[in-house]
Amino acid sequence: MKKAKLFLALLSLTACEDPSAPTLPELSEVKITDLGPHHVYVDAFLNKIGDHDITEHGFTISLDSNSNEIYSKLGAINRNEKSPKKLSTEFKELKANTKYFVKTYATYNGTTVYGSTKSFTTSPIEMPTIQTLAAEAIEGQFAKFRGIITSAGNLQISQYGFVWSHSEHPTIDNASRHALINYGQSLPINFEYVAVDLNPETKYYFRSYLKANDTFIYGEEMSFITQNIIAPKIRTGEAIPGETSLVLKGEILAPGTKPITEYGMTYGTDNNIQIKASDAALSTYPTAFDVSVNNLHKGTTYQYTAYAISGGVTTYGEIKTITLGSTAPQMQTLSPLALTPVSATLVGKLLSAGDYAVSEVGIIWSKNTDPNLQNGQQLKLSNINQPLPFSFQFKVDNLVPENKYYYRTYTISRGQVYYGETKSFTTGKLVATAVKTNNHLEKDDNGNLLISAEITQGTYRLVEFGFLYAYSENEPHSKIKVPATYNNPIKIKASIPNPGCGKSVLVRAYALDDRGVNTFGDKLNLETEQC
Repeated sequence: MKKAKLFLALLSLTACEDPSAPTLPELSEVKITDLGPHHVYVDAFLNKIGDHDITEHGFTISLDSNSNEIYSKLGAINRNEKSPKKLSTEFKELKANTKYFVKTYATYNGTTVYGSTKSFTTSPIEMPTIQTLAAEAIEGQFAKFRGIITSAGNLQISQYGFVWSHSEHPTIDNASRHALINYGQSLPINFEYVAVDLNPETKYYFRSYLKANDTFIYGEEMSFITQNIIAPKIRTGEAIPGETSLVLKGEILAPGTKPITEYGMTYGTDNNIQIKASDAALSTYPTAFDVSVNNLHKGTTYQYTAYAISGGVTTYGEIKTITLGSTAPQMQTLSPLALTPVSATLVGKLLSAGDYAVSEVGIIWSKNTDPNLQNGQQLKLSNINQPLPFSFQFKVDNLVPENKYYYRTYTISRGQVYYGETKSFTTGKLVATAVKTNNHLEKDDNGNLLISAEITQGTYRLVEFGFLYAYSENEPHSKIKVPATYNNPIKIKASIPNPGCGKSVLVRAYALDDRGVNTFGDKLNLETEQC
């Protein structure tokens, strides 16, 4: 009888262990990743989802290990999703220096299962004080972080530094980190770090942190956006056409953030053929270059543009077009005339009109190395109905002394602009007019006093010379204009009435330039001879 009962019990037990029973959700232990007086960050894993859809899952926290006061709901999970899944959340507005109990949960088919309970105590109020300061020196790929520890509280600080990430709430577990060891530095501790290899035009979150008594404490979270990487400045020049060929011209005007690894030209009816001019490193700017293209088709319109590759990114100049088989206007940019520190006469020459009528001729000038109708000063010829070839010139005033200028001729035919060769000139140093009043008196044949001066013309043309004179400080001065030749220096003399023996004569020479500005020599007090 006893054997029969034992057999039935074993049979009943075996029947309960059904190998086809459903798999339930399996949750890991909770990990505390960031703890403060009033908040906690927690992580865990859903190791297995189970055979049922999870309708809700997350964390629960309470002051009692047997109750669930606050839920952090993370949503539903389909049973076909991959596991394990990382779970994380933050509980805020906690009480300082208080013991809490936290655990994970998952609900399926109206049934809730819980992970193991983890207890922790929020930090005491007397915590170290750490501050995150605003980022500095923000560029395309780096930025400087700054922080300061002003108080250690009642804890021992062993480490401090920065964490940063593309995502909010960077911690030592989920972000890049730079750590410094505390060797007992005196407070306050100012520290900084330059983060490198950042992505351009990207928002980053960062904050300072410290480690005290195995607890990580974070400063205020801040953010910044890295700058855009500056592209090289590149110009597409004017192509030189042949009957079935082109010489394509370009110019690298300025480097960008990254080194230039290749530059050249693209061309084609769709501007889709690329020709490398060079992959040599550039050290001087601007740098002009050209490439030759042969075996093209007459009557075909081609597009072309200069390009440069920097940091793996290609930058293009202006797209231009040219049609082979038609003769373009031919012109020359000639050397400047009458160059002074403040003016120049720019000269050009139209050699031929090409196959079509020319509607406009002139000169473009600018401080830009590539003067054109968009960025330069335009000097347009009013009368172009002249026998070819003909020369033309324009005087440019009000230039800045000791500055470099660029200029070139241009023509417009059928709405297309054609440019001549670019030339340059540099204005000289501004020279002032010098006036010297001679300090001696002579007599002319009539017994009058003869006064003299020497004048050196400067940058501006002189239009009048003369003297101011008087016989005492109290009387008004008289003015006498003196004709003179334009030998430089200019020597002038004038006769004035003789006041008699042993008398004073106040004399001062002057010169007037074409701006209406007077330059004066020293005022001299001269005495006539004693009788």
